[in-house]
Amino acid sequence: MVVNWKNDNNVHIRHEGMKSAVMFTPSRWSSFHQSFDKIDQQLYKRERGEHVNYRKHIGAGWYVSVSTKFPCVDIRKFDISGEETDCKTIMDGIAIRLSEWTTLKQAVKRLHEDHPIANTFTPCSNNPDHNTPEGIASCMECNISPIMSITPM
Repeated sequence: MVVNWKNDNNVHIRHEGMKSAVMFTPSRWSSFHQSFDKIDQQLYKRERGEHVNYRKHIGAGWYVSVSTKFPCVDIRKFDISGEETDCKTIMDGIAIRLSEWTTLKQAVKRLHEDHPIANTFTPCSNNPDHNTPEGIASCMECNISPIMSITPM
């Protein structure tokens, strides 16, 4: 698992030696990073044999999910047409094996130590333009397309 910092403040995660990767904008990174405790809770429930079906929108059609069905933390882009329950996965994304999750969190901690600006990233919903319905509607992180609105993160 490789976590890279790019000069444009984007963060990239990929499996070493593989093409599959995820690129996070600062607001998407913040949404993902802020979900770590909830992901840990879901993984604990899964480990205890409880049913888990967790999915969180982190921006621009990207979701992080944990489920009983798959032994991974999945970060994937979805195509949503019609109802949000009609999500269809797109091949873009990465599956982080359960055995890699702790390693990823350690790499993230190092990334935040090496690049303190990452600690200042906030979800787009914290931006002042999200104080109005028009601001939310024009946000490309909250809205997958101009006609499809998602509840802000």
